Amino acid sequence: MEDLFKDFPFKCTLSFKPLIDFWLSPFSLGNSSQSCLAAGLAEQIARAPELSESIEDLEIIRTHMPIIRGLLTAVFPPALWEA
Repeated sequence: MEDLFKDFPFKCTLSFKPLIDFWLSPFSLGNSSQSCLAAGLAEQIARAPELSESIEDLEIIRTHMPIIRGLLTAVFPPALWEA
């Protein structure tokens, strides 16, 4: 996948910051239906601060895929994921 962007003329980065901000917001932490998941994600995010920064190294994604899957549940419900 790294070769995909080798000749791309623009710098590409990925940011999970908007999703992290959502999960750490008072809405998520205070909403009883989401607070359990949000609290667990908050603990995991605290142990992986590199996810709050711009990501250029795909190894960071591979390393933290379980956390990223949790973050993405705000956008893509697990019921819609393929097994």
